[in-house]
Amino acid sequence: MLNRAILLTAILSISLGTFSQRNADLGIRFNSADYNRIQLEFRKPVGENYYFRLGLSLGNEYQFPRRDIFAANDSIVTTRQKDLYGNHYDLRLGMERKISYDWLTFHADAIFGYSAITNRNWNYYHILDSAGTSWDMSQENPYGPNESATVAVTSFISGGLALGLSFNFPVTDNLLLNFTGNYVGVIRFAVSQKETNDSYNEFEYSSYSVYEMYPSAGIGLRYVFKPKSEEALPAN
Repeated sequence: MLNRAILLTAILSISLGTFSQRNADLGIRFNSADYNRIQLEFRKPVGENYYFRLGLSLGNEYQFPRRDIFAANDSIVTTRQKDLYGNHYDLRLGMERKISYDWLTFHADAIFGYSAITNRNWNYYHILDSAGTSWDMSQENPYGPNESATVAVTSFISGGLALGLSFNFPVTDNLLLNFTGNYVGVIRFAVSQKETNDSYNEFEYSSYSVYEMYPSAGIGLRYVFKPKSEEALPAN
């Protein structure tokens, strides 16, 4: 306990010295959540205890293919492969409040986003060899025409709220090491869909919404913009 108290006191002392003047900063962070893997964030002090926050993020997700039997006879079994990948973009506006000096803060962000989710289905074949003893796998059908993959791209707009805590530890006069934990709630609304080669009518579009809640953790660096008056003067 004594060692922890000494460490905490040292951290607080360094933080107080570094944050004697509060300045705007710009940071980049890498997050655990698929929806916002990379995040760029700007903070501007508002009064003594608050920051205004503006953030942009980029994320992606991928679901590995699953297989369903589509057709079968004595010599060939056709399976339908299905996978999904998505790109997510969002804008975040919010406020951040100091909890303990400037090194621990609480934040709340409003989220406005856009997502493009791509579903792709294609045929895969299990073919009985000429000896009739084993099955070979192929993406080409030796007994008929090969079909192009079916692709459907659905566009979503979204809105939500992120709540979290941030720990900012000074590394140099201009750099902060940032750790962040968030809990996010977001609702996504499907607004349009484009299909390609959908000969089996697998992706008939209808408007719907999806509500998601998820935690995330992130690590990154913030660069603090120092006014010229705070820069060290050259030696005489």
